[in-house]
Amino acid sequence: MAIQGNLRDVNLASLIQMLCMDQRRAILNLKRSDIEEGLIYFEHGEIVHALTNSLTGEEAVYHLLSWAEGTFKVNEQVSAPDRTIMMPWNYLLMEGMRLLDEQKFGDSVQTKPETALSFEEMEQDRVLEYELILLLSELEQLQARLANIKNTRQTTTALEILTEITNKVIAFTETLPKATNVVTLSKILTETAKTYSTLRLLQPRNNRLSIEIITMLHISWTGDLVDRRQTFEEIRQGIIVIIEKILAYIIAQFHSNVIVNQWQETSEIFLTELKQAVQGIRF
Repeated sequence: MAIQGNLRDVNLASLIQMLCMDQRRAILNLKRSDIEEGLIYFEHGEIVHALTNSLTGEEAVYHLLSWAEGTFKVNEQVSAPDRTIMMPWNYLLMEGMRLLDEQKFGDSVQTKPETALSFEEMEQDRVLEYELILLLSELEQLQARLANIKNTRQTTTALEILTEITNKVIAFTETLPKATNVVTLSKILTETAKTYSTLRLLQPRNNRLSIEIITMLHISWTGDLVDRRQTFEEIRQGIIVIIEKILAYIIAQFHSNVIVNQWQETSEIFLTELKQAVQGIRF
């Protein structure tokens, strides 16, 4: 069954994200006016091929992301005739959004470009972005494990994975050169516990969440089961807020506003996927 609509009603980046997250094998057909057409092929949650009237591969995707109007149609179970894209879909969208931002700066006479960066600042941004891509790749693997948890008996595994994600992002902050207003897990946890009071049970050690403490809290719970569920669902929500705050701190270390905006969007995509992955787990 084909899915179709208008790009004025559905943002193309959001549509691509949905098709990738649903692990579709499909073709997305895009048309603008009577002469412009684009095709994007999806296989197992990745974009593998794209073309327009004059472009192929990544360049075709970047061009199509600039379309604010047009029609789309999705046909499933269609295989790509070729593979011209190897980049993970989220990085592809991220780069496409960055290029759109640059185009806006160039096209608008009322918008001033960001202050010119020194070579040292640009190099720092380049290194940080590379390291952050590697970190996000690790986090997405952990998020995928969460999404595959279907058995309610694996709730301790879900808590362990959330703890590992938190510890990875806080460990990343310790590698940042000359970061201002250095954050600690204890400080973020204390701030977040004002909203999610049960986080006070976690007691971080050496700037890390303790997997042992969290799992023992869950396994050895002797109180009412309803109270346990509410407690650990609040802990789950609080941990995700902690991860969000730490990622925001990391992103703020970039010198380029364009890169900051780009990574804020990427972070939002990851956090949305993370929330969806844990939403169905019953504690």
